[in-house]
Amino acid sequence: MRKASIPLRHTTIGVFLSVIAIVLVILLMPRPEIGGNNSESPARLAPARTGLQLSQPANHLADKTLAGSHNHDISGSHAYGRLQDNPADAGSATVDELVPRTEQPRSNVDRFEAIGALAESHDAMAELTLVGLLYDKDPAIREAAVESLHALGTEGAIQGLGFALTDTNPLIRRTAVEFLVDIGTPDALRTLVVTLGDPDVKLRLATVYELGDSNNEATSALLQEFLSDQDPTVRQVATEFLNDRSH
Repeated sequence: MRKASIPLRHTTIGVFLSVIAIVLVILLMPRPEIGGNNSESPARLAPARTGLQLSQPANHLADKTLAGSHNHDISGSHAYGRLQDNPADAGSATVDELVPRTEQPRSNVDRFEAIGALAESHDAMAELTLVGLLYDKDPAIREAAVESLHALGTEGAIQGLGFALTDTNPLIRRTAVEFLVDIGTPDALRTLVVTLGDPDVKLRLATVYELGDSNNEATSALLQEFLSDQDPTVRQVATEFLNDRSH
């Protein structure tokens, strides 16, 4: 009986040793290192965790972004730089987007771009915004608003240019005169009547020159009003222009 039990004990021991050997092999198998040179980026591992499928270009862009690549910088300053390089981008913005950019404390460069873009919108809100900027404390902003109102040329814009005729800055007043004469509609020329009583003789003389140099015959009626100006130079220049037109 003892001889028959020996093979059974040997078999049991053999099976036990085989199991131990298999366990050791599994434990000693090489595992992939996390964070090593061969590890995949978080961006590439994300689809496996979330079930999302990214195309190869999208994965490549994600890797570059996570690595801090400047080639894919889409920060506000970069977009603003492109806007400066391509003014058409400003023109494609909506009025609702442009109006806040005209306000302080924006930089003047950004405000100028927005003011210029508003001139192309032909929108009532743009018109009101530009007229409101005529009361800005910065004369450069007020002048930019005058230029955009000239570009609009609407009835409201003409009224705004009329407000600019009373600006404290003489350059802005003279610019408004130039633009109103250039628009040349009956409403624009009627707006210039206020310059007849302006205390600044230089503005009245500038108005006479603008009217006289215009090819618009409708300016003759206003030129005649300056024949009674209190300043002899203004009267003389107005007379000469009218005489030239009569020949």
